[in-house]
Amino acid sequence: MTAYLNKNRIDYQPKAMKDQIWETLANRQPQNRYHFDLYAQHHGHWGLRLAPHYCHFNAIEMAWLEVKRNYDKIIPRTSSSPNDISATWQNVIDQVRAVHWNNYVKHTNKIINCAWENKKF
Repeated sequence: MTAYLNKNRIDYQPKAMKDQIWETLANRQPQNRYHFDLYAQHHGHWGLRLAPHYCHFNAIEMAWLEVKRNYDKIIPRTSSSPNDISATWQNVIDQVRAVHWNNYVKHTNKIINCAWENKKF
């Protein structure tokens, strides 16, 4: 965290405790404004930026894995026309139901809670 603060020339107390450094980071305004953030904010939502290389904390990675796995099973039996490939993608995406998504989110929450308990993040 301190390396990030130093790199971005953000002032902080050199002998600050971890929670004080977190507060410094939390109170900092984002440098970039993205269309998604503005759109979400306009509709009463906000987006969560996940750290790179922590895909196991992201439920959508499991959904994407299921989609790719199903696509790989079906694609050898599909003609190579763009319309068939597009229809195949739509078919496998539609197979991810709300119940699957709920299970992915529950599983991800367990992983996150376990990481917090073991402080492995």
